[in-house]
Amino acid sequence: MAFSPNGVCMPSTPEPEAPAPAPEPEKHGPHEEMDPAGGLLKFFTHPEVGPVERCLQDPMLRQHVTDANFCKRLRDIRSKALVAKTPEAISALTRTMLNDPRLTQCSMAGAGMTLTVEESDLQKAERLGDIAKRSPLLLEDMVAAEKCEDREAAKAAGNDKFAAKDYAGALAYWTRSLRFNRDQGIVEDVDFSGAIYCNMAMALLKLNFATRAEQAASRAIKHCDFAYARMLEARDEMRKAVENGDLEAVDETHPMLRLKLLDGATRRKALYRRALARELLHQHAKAYADIKDARRRADDDDAPLAEKQTLRRELLRFDKLKKFEEKELKERAKRKAEEASIAAKRAGGEKLGDAKPKPAGGPATPGASVGYLEEKDHSRWAMKRAAQLLEDVEVDLGRGASVRVGEALKRQSAVSASVTVKKGKRALYYDIDVHATWIAEPPQDFDLSPDDSVKARDRPRSLEGTVRLYNVSHETKYEPGADTNVAYMYQLGYKGIDPKWFDGNQATADAPPWAALLINGAHELYEATAKAVDALIGELKQK
Repeated sequence: MAFSPNGVCMPSTPEPEAPAPAPEPEKHGPHEEMDPAGGLLKFFTHPEVGPVERCLQDPMLRQHVTDANFCKRLRDIRSKALVAKTPEAISALTRTMLNDPRLTQCSMAGAGMTLTVEESDLQKAERLGDIAKRSPLLLEDMVAAEKCEDREAAKAAGNDKFAAKDYAGALAYWTRSLRFNRDQGIVEDVDFSGAIYCNMAMALLKLNFATRAEQAASRAIKHCDFAYARMLEARDEMRKAVENGDLEAVDETHPMLRLKLLDGATRRKALYRRALARELLHQHAKAYADIKDARRRADDDDAPLAEKQTLRRELLRFDKLKKFEEKELKERAKRKAEEASIAAKRAGGEKLGDAKPKPAGGPATPGASVGYLEEKDHSRWAMKRAAQLLEDVEVDLGRGASVRVGEALKRQSAVSASVTVKKGKRALYYDIDVHATWIAEPPQDFDLSPDDSVKARDRPRSLEGTVRLYNVSHETKYEPGADTNVAYMYQLGYKGIDPKWFDGNQATADAPPWAALLINGAHELYEATAKAVDALIGELKQK
């Protein structure tokens, strides 16, 4: 310390210190490299333990491994992360992780941080399409199902869960029952497996997993096919034994001989459930084929009457759905054909016939190749003529009321028209969008004299507004109610009327009778202005 002349203690000048030693570079193990993503990929690139195994070791992540799609994404990210060295590749992996809350949670766990993922986060990701729909299986149900001692116990437990409307729990137990034969090295019992897959299809339908329900029902049908083939094989062997006199080989209690009834009932259920799944997938033609097959088999197998009646009703319902789908497909094909025709017409213009031959030595059109392509612009003339034709439009609404076009708004309108001659063929191209004002006069049978008992705004008077006719070109026409790709369009604007009189399209009950007549009558301008524009187009074709 040092003292100033006035006795105040002052700090002394510090002596220079030796520079701090540079930190030693972090050492990594023989299998560990520096993470170019700053630790975000550490969870996926562990040299000895894969990401799925790491999820199983983490209590917060263990619940996600029941989803096969999630496990597949974990393995994909690991394979990409091990070779990702460029910033672009690392950025792509980071975006993939951030879109899936489960992958983000894994990344944070690898960096030593804890991230809580709520069910609402996962549901939002499913709605946005960031993740596929998750498996309905829950980890606690799968753990409980592993405690079953045999396949029959697992099947019975699954049936109990289904009866209690715990469809996810039922799937866990039924899945466990299918694994018993495989785990014990026993040849698969196709009849048992077919029944289980059929049950799983129903549970998946209840959980709204249409694609998986269709797959489960299809597996059940395949198992039924295999079981039926084995039954026929067993019967053929017994027939040969009888023909050869080997009666000891004949065993009428052989289980394969009883599969026909089981196969028939299981197959009909599987067909019906696959039809329901295909209905959810909007595959109505295939669904109808399944119901039709199930109905035919119910008659052949002499199924219970209640089942036959149900299948008959469903057959009628699916027939209506199939016909509606066929109608939609025809209309879609028709729209595509119309769009293709419009595109061709847009490219080729409206054909006007052959051009008149020019006298030899006549002047050539500036900028055109004589004898190949000539074009003449009529836009300015068309705009002037459109204004003249529109201003002559007037519609009689009856009782002396009328609506007419006041003035064409040329600055807001856009009219282009040209005639081209290519290889002696004439074609007209035009695109018209016209705006104008309109005026509607009230009926003459209303008392127009002043009346102090009626508000000035409610007394009969003239109404006015604007009208617009657009989407007019060589590929459209006047056709009210048609698709916008092939029809003229129009808009009406109203000026100075009470908002209570008008609902945006027509007059309301609050509008006085005279006002309702004029408001609704203004829509007649659509046809009248369309006729005026068609007259303009007719004159253009003569150019």
